[in-house]
Amino acid sequence: MIVLDMEWNQPLNPDSPMALKLCTVLPFEIIQIGAVRLEDGQQFKSTCCLQQYRILSPRISKLTGISRQDVKRGERFQDAMDRFRAFCGEDPVLLTWGFNDIPILRQNLSFYGMDTGFTDRNYNLQIMFHQQHDPDSPMRGLSSAVDFFQIEAADSYHDGLADAAYTAEVAKHIDIPRGIEEYPDYLKHFEGDGDPAFLDCLRYANYTRFESFEEMAADPRIKDTKCPSCGALTQATEPIYPEAGRMVWTCRCPEHGEYLVRVSFKRNRDDSMRGNKALFVMDEAHRVQYKKAQEKAARPRKQKKAPFRLYIDADGCPVINQALNAASRRHVEAFLICDTAHSFTRRGAETIVVDKGTDSADFAIVAKLMPGDLVITQDYGLAAMCLSRGARVMDQNGMRYTQENIDALLSSRAEAARIRRGGGRLKGPAKRTAQQNEAFISAFHELIQEAYDAAKEAKSQ
Repeated sequence: MIVLDMEWNQPLNPDSPMALKLCTVLPFEIIQIGAVRLEDGQQFKSTCCLQQYRILSPRISKLTGISRQDVKRGERFQDAMDRFRAFCGEDPVLLTWGFNDIPILRQNLSFYGMDTGFTDRNYNLQIMFHQQHDPDSPMRGLSSAVDFFQIEAADSYHDGLADAAYTAEVAKHIDIPRGIEEYPDYLKHFEGDGDPAFLDCLRYANYTRFESFEEMAADPRIKDTKCPSCGALTQATEPIYPEAGRMVWTCRCPEHGEYLVRVSFKRNRDDSMRGNKALFVMDEAHRVQYKKAQEKAARPRKQKKAPFRLYIDADGCPVINQALNAASRRHVEAFLICDTAHSFTRRGAETIVVDKGTDSADFAIVAKLMPGDLVITQDYGLAAMCLSRGARVMDQNGMRYTQENIDALLSSRAEAARIRRGGGRLKGPAKRTAQQNEAFISAFHELIQEAYDAAKEAKSQ
């Protein structure tokens, strides 16, 4: 049996390009591994270098005592894992204090394409301690358990090997074979990603980046729920929305009964979505909670609405999700205009499908415009018509169309058309970048605020 403890680094800025790229698959990067083999007391320790999040978080450094020089001199996680697996031997049983270490270890192993099978047999000693020695109190931390057994604490906590050694000392006071026999069934299928697991929560997981609400709601990790006792896929009810940013539904396993699922979701700074999902046993207390959620979801709500609307020329528009997220946040009613060849739907917008044909979407937008409305298009001709109706218009890169620049843009379009008619070739658009999306989001927020300020001023006159 191997007692395991680890420390990990995380991004300084959760909205940095690197963090947004890796957050779903590697939210935490392991920087220290400590272990004790219970049978003979042999110890293992490794400090790992930073391969992904290259800057050591000052908070993590202060908490663990690990310095930038330590990780700079550290070995690769892959090499540390090769040594650790040899230390563990065949078919090891991994023992941890808390729920975080195993899910994070599996994430790091999977990220580097390494086998996770040796982690399958794992148990949380915190649960065993709670069941055997302190069932009437809240779950204890490691330092509290050390004090409980009056174990001398010579080293500081939050060091991988020191914490593993303390846990090994606590383990001497726990009947581990009994603990394994009595281990709750639902914890054998526990799924987490480093967030706290509450006593009444069977599963808790955080998912940090989706391009839209639709993408999040359709992701199997969100919409599908496995029974925590047998791992079978459950039958779910339709989600309800008791309040902004929350979905609730129930699911049932034919063999093990009913569960309550709660998903909370928010927007990241770049207008992508993040969500966390919690699974609870459907006992009487959670049944009452679900009934209250149903009542809350059924109440009529007064809808806030901006005094202007947003129209998006949706055919080929790369920033639909970002625009709709920002519009929803500011209570702007939104419409997507597309022809039958490109029809689609998005949450938070009404889709208007027009006949396929030249300029059909353009005329549909112009016909509905009122002064002060917002339009997103990359078509210079449509932009000119919208400006003539008193609309505020911008393109997918955040460029504003104005009466001052529209004539020059139309002239450039006419010149490009002339070159193409003559058989000439023009360079196509470059691959879209994250910087272009960020520029659009910033400019679009400014456009919405400008529209609100103008509407407020007009109302006061």
